[in-house]
This record gives sequence, C-alpha cells and structure tokens, in this order.
Amino acid sequence: AYAMLNGSPVKIWRTKVAGSEFSAPPGTLRGDAKKGLFVAAGDGELEILEIQFPGSRKMDAKSALMGKPLEGARLL
Repeated sequence: AYAMLNGSPVKIWRTKVAGSEFSAPPGTLRGDAKKGLFVAAGDGELEILEIQFPGSRKMDAKSALMGKPLEGARLL
C-alpha cells in the first residue's frame, strides 16, 4: 500500500491488526523503536511492520523509527 507522510510517498509493505487502545483521528501515527509503529484506523489501529521511505530500502518499522520520529504524524 502507498500513503503520503509529510508530503512524501511511503510504501507500507506489511501490517497486522493491533488492539483498539489508540483513539485518535484515522491516519495518526504513534510508536517508538521499542514498541513499534501504529496507525489509528476506523475501529482501532494497525501495526505497521515494514515500511519504505522515498530513496530508502524497505525496513522493519522499529528500525525505521530509530532515525525518524513519527509520533503524531498523519498518513494520508
């Protein structure tokens, strides 16, 4: 899947359904390098497992978060 993050396209390679503890507008991101990357969805949240930023290789989301803090950003 493709999405826009801060005006740049990102490719989301793998996700899984996570809990429903994150109540924020759909597309809002949260997470850190220890817990992982989560995005708010209609009735809960998804965990993004693999992501690819422009000009970068595909990587697991936890590794991606080590170099790019994304807390509170929005995917469109």
